[in-house]
Amino acid sequence: MTIYSTFSNYIARQFLFWFASVLFVLLVLILLFDSVELLRRTSGAADVSALDVLSMALFKLPHMAQKIVPFAVLFGAMLAFWRLNRNHELEIARAAGISAWQFMMPVMVWALAIGIFKITVFSPLSSAMLLRFEQLEAKHIRGKSSLAARIASRMPGHRLVVVFEHYDALSILNAILASLPAELELELAPKLPGWRDMVANSEAALETVLRPLLEGAFDTHPMLLIVDDFERALEKLQASDAPVAVKAAYHDALIALLSA
Repeated sequence: MTIYSTFSNYIARQFLFWFASVLFVLLVLILLFDSVELLRRTSGAADVSALDVLSMALFKLPHMAQKIVPFAVLFGAMLAFWRLNRNHELEIARAAGISAWQFMMPVMVWALAIGIFKITVFSPLSSAMLLRFEQLEAKHIRGKSSLAARIASRMPGHRLVVVFEHYDALSILNAILASLPAELELELAPKLPGWRDMVANSEAALETVLRPLLEGAFDTHPMLLIVDDFERALEKLQASDAPVAVKAAYHDALIALLSA
């Protein structure tokens, strides 16, 4: 193992430690403040227990985690390099012939990996959990549910897929694939990379990929697809009586989804 690879692994461990530490501290603070706020909002409801409040806060936590991950990456990297600099380890690395780009590379690679994981795996999960939070909030606080929550509660036999915040073709495909039963996901595993490449290269290819899924896997395991907060995918309203168009970035993906 070369000096550079050893040092890269060391920097990566430092970054991941500080990233996880910052993320943990921020999540604990968010959970604390959310719990207090929910306790305040449910203070007049005699049938809502502290466990119900904690459940609501935990279901909302992944959605909040998505928002703070970029800050955790930023401050995690800053703290990692600050510690390395304080201990003169960066000076030693420079003296050993390791360039600044080389000791920054492990952090950039891991930041990219965290971003990909957040979009492809964590985002669909957090959307489903946010919908569950909305159902509990509607039940315990508002006394009514959002349209998405009402539809989901009335169709318990369907596999729930929530598309939220990201409405491009690849995000839609990843959200749908994340809902596949484990045995079907294993069966389709050889095809998944090819499907993702097709959709990444052409938004319109989403229709081609979804048709066999809808006629096969989801024919026996029905899917309930909810496109939540759809106003995020629309252009800003120019006039009160003017039609509202879908943003150009999402147009082809949504056409392909509807066509499938």
